[in-house]
Amino acid sequence: MLLNKEIKFIIVGAWNTLFGLGLYSLLIILFGESHYLLLNILTWIISITNAYICHKLFVFKTHDTSIFKEYVKFCTVYLLSFFIGLLLMYLLVDIAKISAIISNILVTFLLTVVSFVGHNNYTFKN
Repeated sequence: MLLNKEIKFIIVGAWNTLFGLGLYSLLIILFGESHYLLLNILTWIISITNAYICHKLFVFKTHDTSIFKEYVKFCTVYLLSFFIGLLLMYLLVDIAKISAIISNILVTFLLTVVSFVGHNNYTFKN
């Protein structure tokens, strides 16, 4: 069965979420909780790299581009999504007085769309 790009994007996102949680847990077990911030940064870098590779090979299947340039674009989309998420969380929780959990669910769905559009039209644009 052929999967369309949007479904593959969601599958890769789910995989990368599990990958990041597993990696962070493993690093905490190996190095201890006293290094949780450093390990979180390391996990983020490795997880972003994992996500880039999976998106490149499985979702968008780009071949004729500079990997470094594409990776920088990929990270830019993720950072932009992160800051949009922070702003939206503030607006929903502090201004609209919506529960943080409900707000996070709404923002996660929205940022999935934002990330897909960003990667499809900027990072991996053919």
